[in-house]
Amino acid sequence: MERAAAVICLFLLFRCSECLLLPDENCIDSFSCYPEGGNQLGSFQNVINSEQCQQKCKESPNCTFFTYYDDSHSSVLNSTCYTFSECEIKNRNCKGCFSGPPTCSSCPTPSDNGGVWYCQKNDTVEESRENQKCFYTCGNELKLKTTCQAGGFDVVEERIVCSCYNKPEGDNVTCSNEELSEEHDYPAETKCTKTCSINDIHETVCKNGMWTEDFSRVSCSSSTGHSLYLIIGLAVVGGWFSYLQV
Repeated sequence: MERAAAVICLFLLFRCSECLLLPDENCIDSFSCYPEGGNQLGSFQNVINSEQCQQKCKESPNCTFFTYYDDSHSSVLNSTCYTFSECEIKNRNCKGCFSGPPTCSSCPTPSDNGGVWYCQKNDTVEESRENQKCFYTCGNELKLKTTCQAGGFDVVEERIVCSCYNKPEGDNVTCSNEELSEEHDYPAETKCTKTCSINDIHETVCKNGMWTEDFSRVSCSSSTGHSLYLIIGLAVVGGWFSYLQV
């Protein structure tokens, strides 16, 4: 899990059903896009405000982000609009800088089907904005990444699957999806139980491609031995009581 999270963090540094369209100003934030790797598409002078700059981006092919510098900057950047094909590196310390996508839309995170979604969105909001990325993991495996564009995530539903591929080890193990045992494919939330005795039953659930409890580490012999000692102890005590009553 930690390994998968680390992989996703590296991506974040540098579905979906219908999406909600928002007022344009709601997706314009105070940061600037860093020009690198040929991502800058064009520049426009004497632009009145960030909304007009956003319109320039909307009219420019391949534009996914814009940056507008207001009149607080020097004459070189004053009221200038830049369009970008991508905005992986953001300068959030830039004053008087405003950036965003060509259109403002938000998308709910797709269903996880047992895996985990990591998204670039702020944790305080429920939905991702236009051009923000989401990454789907199952255990330590990065299965897919997708970007919210044009009001939706381009996601193949068949790939959003995170199953447990082997039945839990051990004897006396039964699962809620027992009919799938020959295929070695147990869907998320499948529950399996290992029965040692009527009062000693262990449960494990398929989550994030792994079982929550490792049955190979569960020993029924110790539990049975304790029960046997308890029965013998009670029998001995009962015998002493019978003797005393005589």
